[in-house]
Amino acid sequence: TGIGVGVNSLLSKSLGEGNQERANRAAGNGIILTLILVVGFMLFGAFGTESYYSVFGANDRTTQYGISYTSICSLFTLGIFVEVLGERLLQATGRTVYSMIGQTAGAVTNIVMDPVFIFGVPALGIPAMGIAGAAIATVVGQWVGAVIVWFFNFKKNPDVHLGLKYLKLRKEVVGPILTVGIPSIVMNSIGSFMNFSMNQILQGFQETATGVFGIYFKLQSFFFMPLFGLNNATISVIAFNYGARKPERIVKT
Repeated sequence: TGIGVGVNSLLSKSLGEGNQERANRAAGNGIILTLILVVGFMLFGAFGTESYYSVFGANDRTTQYGISYTSICSLFTLGIFVEVLGERLLQATGRTVYSMIGQTAGAVTNIVMDPVFIFGVPALGIPAMGIAGAAIATVVGQWVGAVIVWFFNFKKNPDVHLGLKYLKLRKEVVGPILTVGIPSIVMNSIGSFMNFSMNQILQGFQETATGVFGIYFKLQSFFFMPLFGLNNATISVIAFNYGARKPERIVKT
């Protein structure tokens, strides 16, 4: 998300300046930065999940389920990373409807596939996989969303030209992306850290308490969704007009 915000900002600003070359490089460098992060999370999925849950201090069953779910999601995390970056490219050029379609398709796929993989369909030769099945359904949904989002980027987003020559990392492109992206990463991390800390406190009572907090945390996200929508739209519009040197439109936005 942090890299996506940085790419969104630089790409919109570059388009506002009429600098198509830098806009393309913002997208290309964003892809490489994303792939670097993907490798890190895949390594975590392969080697770090058991250590993470030992620190978490959950009971044996929770630890077993957690390792199974987290390792699968982390090992196949490419889907969600690529999907989020693709959505940001569409948002940066004002094509948020396509972003919405991809995200919705991924979510619906996840919902439909959950019972299939969790409980199994013997007639189709699909065994019941429990919590691992839930992780597989999540990953499949993410990859479906990613494919759709990037289809729209290639077919419906003429403001971004993707090519191999734009993938080479350049300091003058990576710098602005990280300047905007790192604070966003920190802000998102604070929420995760708060969630982790609360779970640590609530486990002193009983695991039901952590379950209730998890339900509340999901409910809370619904209240923030309108703000996230406004935020995403505002970043693109302000960055574009900043690049186009139109301060009156920045103030109006």
